[in-house]
Amino acid sequence: MADHWWWRPGWAPGRRFVTWHLTLGDLPAARAVAERYRSAVTSIPGLDVVPDPWLHLTMQGVGFVDELESGAAPRIAQSATELLATVDPVEAWLAPAQVGTEGIYLPVDPFDALQRVRLLVRAATIDVLGSASGDADTFWPHVSVAYSNQVGPSEDIQDAVAQVDFPGAAVTVAHVDLICLGRDSHLYEWETLARVPLGKVGQRPHA
Repeated sequence: MADHWWWRPGWAPGRRFVTWHLTLGDLPAARAVAERYRSAVTSIPGLDVVPDPWLHLTMQGVGFVDELESGAAPRIAQSATELLATVDPVEAWLAPAQVGTEGIYLPVDPFDALQRVRLLVRAATIDVLGSASGDADTFWPHVSVAYSNQVGPSEDIQDAVAQVDFPGAAVTVAHVDLICLGRDSHLYEWETLARVPLGKVGQRPHA
């Protein structure tokens, strides 16, 4: 395993990043899945498990707060509201967990429906800023349930994850959130700037 918490380019303690996430902490099925895996690995050193409020699927970066012009976030959210007005909520599937090089994650399907939402919030971001973070073709739908905080072997983690009896779970994703994200304490935590509904024509995002 590698340490997930190395400081990626641009990041530093105290710096905040505006981004789009599907937040899943209010979905009972997602919380139940996460708890199964948290319980399985709680005694294994070197892992930071993700508490329920911070369960998420990363969608599309916007930019660091100190590089965005004042008022950009509300305008991006409004553009996304218009673009997503006729998009139905996504019936998503959380697959059994896999162990990656930096943590434990649940693959999420269907790719096409999730990618459609992602490309629309990317388009909303470009509509206001003229550009968006990352590559339009790079998207890996997953929900992390734990992150590695050190370099070391993964065998014990893989064994613990394999023992979890979990065939998969369905969740309905009905909104996408524009958030202000921090990662100072081995945890992704955020302030919600706007919540944009899927498939609710005419409803405006709220702060």
